[in-house]
Amino acid sequence: MSYAPRERSRSSIKQLRIPYRPDRKIASTITLFGIFFTVITGFIVLVFSSQAPYISDSTIIFFVMMTISMVTMIFFGLVRFHYPSAIKGETLIPNQDRFLPAVIVGMILVMVSQIVISGMGAIFVTQIPFTTTPISTSTLAFTMFLQAAVVEELFFAGFIQTALLVLIRRVENEGFKLIMDIAIPILLGFTFMLYHGMTYGSNALALAQVFVGRIIYSSVYEFTDNLDSCVLLHLANNIMAGLPLLLGGF
Repeated sequence: MSYAPRERSRSSIKQLRIPYRPDRKIASTITLFGIFFTVITGFIVLVFSSQAPYISDSTIIFFVMMTISMVTMIFFGLVRFHYPSAIKGETLIPNQDRFLPAVIVGMILVMVSQIVISGMGAIFVTQIPFTTTPISTSTLAFTMFLQAAVVEELFFAGFIQTALLVLIRRVENEGFKLIMDIAIPILLGFTFMLYHGMTYGSNALALAQVFVGRIIYSSVYEFTDNLDSCVLLHLANNIMAGLPLLLGGF
């Protein structure tokens, strides 16, 4: 009996790879609510943070990033926004067979990385100028953490990562595609780390947490084909990182 090990090996690899279909890059309930939350709270933060320049500047940057992401994703159709209809019997979370397991694993990885790197002495809270506005600075900063989770995923996952995947899928070399599926989350991790250098400066442990977090978010996004998954993970991460700031106050 003869065998064709090379063909079987290639076939196995091909079956393990996740088929990419741009129309499945869906942003539904969580992302849409996050966008609405970001717009409303963004204006509130801008009004009450006039004495805290760091917060005001960051919120403006978030608005710019969100605008670029939304316009690009809608114009090029990178992400299809979807709101479920009970009449049609549509689920709250499209492609939910992969969504829940991926989010659970992602949550565990995020928590482990937070605990390990925080235990090594990482400082996640940036010193923000004190202000005597009707809303405390700690509350404004925590709100900004939540805004960041939504906006950064729209920009880095919905815009940059999806655009890269669309370009790569045009290449016929399957080996190259497989390598890039692994490389893209890592490349985005470095990009995300450089972006956060404005916040954490030379704090190596904090930057390491950002790098690991981006790899987790991007990997889960690529596996689920759902922007909600990485938005949810990023929100969970920022809530864990920002709670000490909110509870401790300034």
